[in-house]
Amino acid sequence: MSIQKLLDDVTLWRESYKKANALFDRQLAPAFRLLNLFCINEMALSNCLAFLLDKNETHGQQDLFINKFYELFSSQKNIQLESKYQVVTEYKIPTGRRIDILLTDHKNYIAIENKPWACNQKDQLKDYGTWLHEEAKNDKNWLLIYLCNREINEYTLSEDTDESIRDNVLHITFYELRNWLIDCALYVQAPKVKLLVEDLIQYIQENVNGEINMKQQDELVKMILSNSNNLNSALLIANNIEVVKKELFDKFIKNLRDQTANLGMVGIKIEGDTEIEKRYAGFQIKFDPNDYFVLRWESQGTMQRDIIYGIRRKDATVQPNKKLYKHIAEQMEGILSSPQSNELWWPAWDSPEKNAMPKFIEDETWISFFHPQESTFTKSVIEIIRQVYEKQTLRALLKER
Repeated sequence: MSIQKLLDDVTLWRESYKKANALFDRQLAPAFRLLNLFCINEMALSNCLAFLLDKNETHGQQDLFINKFYELFSSQKNIQLESKYQVVTEYKIPTGRRIDILLTDHKNYIAIENKPWACNQKDQLKDYGTWLHEEAKNDKNWLLIYLCNREINEYTLSEDTDESIRDNVLHITFYELRNWLIDCALYVQAPKVKLLVEDLIQYIQENVNGEINMKQQDELVKMILSNSNNLNSALLIANNIEVVKKELFDKFIKNLRDQTANLGMVGIKIEGDTEIEKRYAGFQIKFDPNDYFVLRWESQGTMQRDIIYGIRRKDATVQPNKKLYKHIAEQMEGILSSPQSNELWWPAWDSPEKNAMPKFIEDETWISFFHPQESTFTKSVIEIIRQVYEKQTLRALLKER
C-alpha cells in the first residue's frame, strides 16, 4: 500500500537523520541548545529580552536591537525612546501587579507583557494600560505590547476599557519576535552575542512556537511532494491524525486509572475530555463525588499547547471565593513548583516552563502515551495525584464552596 510505503520511507528518513546527527555530534552538536541548560521561565526570557533592548548593556551592539524592535510596530504606532532611557524588569505598579519589561525616558513609556506560556490574569492588560495612561497624562507617549501567540481577549482587556487605552495596546506574536531576532543576528558583530541571539531564536522556535527544525521540515515536504501517491497518503494520514491522538489519549487515561487503582487510591474519578484538539481541553481528577474542585491538566491554546495544571473549580456553578482560593493555594505549596492563582477559575495552578511538564504538542509526549507505563509524564502526573490524595486538609477544602 502507498500509505505503508510512505510511512516506511519517513521512518527510514527519520532514522537516517538521527544517524547523520550522531555522526556530527562531536563536531557540530546539532541537538545542543545552550539555554536548555538553564531554567528558562517567563522571567528569564524577559531578562534576555530586556538585556538586548538596553543599548547600554554589555552586548556592545549599541542601539541595534532597540532600533530593529521599533520596526515591529512603527507602521501602527510611532513611538521611539530618547537617547537616554532605562530598561526595568518586574516593575511594580500601585495595584501590586508587575510589568514584565518597562522601557522609559522623560517623554515615553514602552511596556511589554511577556506571555510565552502562562495564562492571562483578569483585567491585567486593562490595569497596565490604565496606569500607563495616568502616568503619561497628556504630555507623554505610551505603548503596551502584549507579547503572546494568543489573541488579546476580553478577560484581560474588557470591552468597557476606554478607547484611549485600547488604542495604545498592541499585540505582537513570538513569531514576529523570532523574525526580529533573525534580522538582528545578521548585523551582530560580537561572536558571543551572536551565539546568544541564535540560541534564543532556536529556543523560541522550539519551546514557545512549537516549530520543528526547518531543515527537517523542508526535506519532509520535498518527500511528500515527490509524487502523487506520497501526497495522497500524507493527506489521508493528516486527516486521521486527530483520531490517532484521541486513541493514544484514551490509552493514557486508562493507564492513569489502572495505576491509581493499583496504588490503592479508591473513590477517585479520572476523566479525559472528548474533544482534545480544542482550546481548554485536558483531563481531570475528582477525588470525591461531592467535591466542588478538581485536579486538572488543561490546554490554554489550541492543538494541546500551553498546558497548565492545578486545582480548578469543577464548573461555572461554583462561585469564586478569594478566601477559599487562598487556603487551597497554601495547601498546594510543595505540590506545585510556583503556585499562582487565577481569580476566576484556578485557586492554584502552575505552568510547563516552571515544572518541566512536556507540552502535548511535542512528539515525545504523544509517543509516551503509546507506552504510558514507561512515560515520565505519566509518572509525574501519578505523583501529583498521590500527593493531593494523601493531603487530607486539602481534600477537605475541595468540598467547600
